[in-house]
Amino acid sequence: MRPKEKQSLSEARVSLTKFMTTIIIAVFIEGLVGVFERSGKAPEDILFPAALLIVATFMVIALGVYQKFSVSAEGEKKEKDIPE
Repeated sequence: MRPKEKQSLSEARVSLTKFMTTIIIAVFIEGLVGVFERSGKAPEDILFPAALLIVATFMVIALGVYQKFSVSAEGEKKEKDIPE
């Protein structure tokens, strides 16, 4: 096992992506369940579940931006032959 500080950029990106994906899925499920529960009983209470869905959408967008910048940084690092 390698110490945490010796991880490469790609290993860090993969582990962070897996973690964030798990969180995003949980937020989407919570939002969807809330929307379906509240829509039949009290439609005026649907604001919080809808906000959860919007937040989860922004999390997906942020993860995509992170992936784009991370892959670009890895490519630049490989081009310059900077040791990790």
